[in-house]
Amino acid sequence: MKRDEPMSYDLIKKSIRKSIKYIELKTYKNYFKSSLTKTKEDIKEIKMKYRKKAKVYKE
Repeated sequence: MKRDEPMSYDLIKKSIRKSIKYIELKTYKNYFKSSLTKTKEDIKEIKMKYRKKAKVYKE
């Protein structure tokens, strides 16, 4: 298929499905690799990093 030609509906659907599967696989691979290489302390630090700290209002 040439780039100038418009894609049919079926081809568009196929390409979108393939790309979604590819992205999901990559995400899962990265997630499991990162969780295997990190210790529990590392994971806890990362979670705390994005947690908001409570504001203390003084009277």
